[in-house]
Amino acid sequence: MLPKIHRPIYLSFQRTLQRLQTQMVGDRSTLKPLVQVTFQEVQTLFQEQMLPLNFEMDTANAAKLRSFQVEINKQIHLLATDLLFCRQHVCLLHSSNGSSKSVIESLCCYGTASPC
Repeated sequence: MLPKIHRPIYLSFQRTLQRLQTQMVGDRSTLKPLVQVTFQEVQTLFQEQMLPLNFEMDTANAAKLRSFQVEINKQIHLLATDLLFCRQHVCLLHSSNGSSKSVIESLCCYGTASPC
């Protein structure tokens, strides 16, 4: 469904999300700064590289990919909210086992640009 030319961008997005997920259960002393930096990378990658993609394909597939982008945007906002309200290292560790983890897993799935 995704044109081959766009796959590297989605794969990079997916790898960055996986790195974020790993950092959320990492060393407490460096957890928060790393998580914030990597989350910023996720947002930047989505906004600057994925959203502007030109989908030169049939209308049905282009519509599906646009709906994926809308859903990815929603999930990124949910994750941002989780991180905003989670000020302590312990909270981040616990959230990685809950809603934040499921949001990241959903985003990783969308990173493949195919239905989950």
